[in-house]
Amino acid sequence: MKRLINILLLATGAFGFTLPSQSNNRTHDNNGILLVYVGNISSLQVGIHVEIDSSTGVRYEVAFENGSNVMAHTAFFYKFSDPTESVIYNYLTHKSTVITCCGPASAGANVKAVGTVVIDSFPCTHLQSVNYNERSGEDYWVSTQVPGYSTLLNVLNGISPGMEQMFIEGNIFQWGGLVRMTGKGPGGMVANIKIVEANATMSFPATDFDVPSN
Repeated sequence: MKRLINILLLATGAFGFTLPSQSNNRTHDNNGILLVYVGNISSLQVGIHVEIDSSTGVRYEVAFENGSNVMAHTAFFYKFSDPTESVIYNYLTHKSTVITCCGPASAGANVKAVGTVVIDSFPCTHLQSVNYNERSGEDYWVSTQVPGYSTLLNVLNGISPGMEQMFIEGNIFQWGGLVRMTGKGPGGMVANIKIVEANATMSFPATDFDVPSN
């Protein structure tokens, strides 16, 4: 659970902000992947918006809300043209943090497959990860039939070692694209996140992958 919270807070939709608008300033036609997730972590609502253009880069955005109050709204920007750098932008403070890549890839989550199930027409593998020291754990349901999964695998090959784990847990993703995640942690913290949109035929404005200037 702690790993999940850190990833969501570092990187970052449906809550508290407007999704990037489409325009005539396209990178190229129908080349992008859009993944949208919604859910909650304890009392906070969570919205996750991922844009991937196979020739440009990745934009990973997360917002946390408590009722009508936006508690956090950040985004992770990564361009393939600069494979050793990423930028985290805070929409509430309008400040950027530059991260220069990077150490070796971590060992990742210790997960095991415990079954299969169909969720919203996706045939899923059910994975479990347990941290006994923190008395916490997560369940993931992943599917190779999530739109754009094969394209995203190719995209990850161009990302610097270790950088992909800023937004994707490799030991989980190798089983498929995320469909649903649940988790529990110390103090009764619970999480439940589920995919609500997956589109592998998007066309994004080039400006979607530029860090805001203010």
